[in-house]
Amino acid sequence: MADIDKLAVEDRVRYSFRISPKDIDKTCQAVCIENDLSDPVPVSFAIAGTSKIISGDQSAVIAGINQTVVSYTVPVGKTFVLYEVSGTSTNKSKFSVEVDGAEVKRKNNYYTDYNVDFRFYGADFTEGQVITLKIFHNRGSSADLQGSIIGREI
Repeated sequence: MADIDKLAVEDRVRYSFRISPKDIDKTCQAVCIENDLSDPVPVSFAIAGTSKIISGDQSAVIAGINQTVVSYTVPVGKTFVLYEVSGTSTNKSKFSVEVDGAEVKRKNNYYTDYNVDFRFYGADFTEGQVITLKIFHNRGSSADLQGSIIGREI
């Protein structure tokens, strides 16, 4: 929750805000404040940091290998706000997202939809943490694999 200081100045009330990235709805990137009269007061701001899309692909991957498709290490002195990890395979596959080598999410695709999305809704990761997308298929033919890690580096 944002820290709010209420300052009375004559017949007006002023507010000062200290908003951290966790206080912001990262999907709409906006804040709306209601005053004592319940009138909405829009507030504009810029989200700090740099948008990042880290992509990777592997071609002709043989069956039976848990293949790393894309990986991202949070740089020293930075925080990474993760929005989504997405992947696709030309074969029926198992997708897993790992953080520091531990699986945190898993999904399977099927013939009707070869794409898989993992939503993280602005989860924060600190310097040195490693986010990895791995894809495993066990079909007779090879598969082409693609993936992306999408977020914001602050």
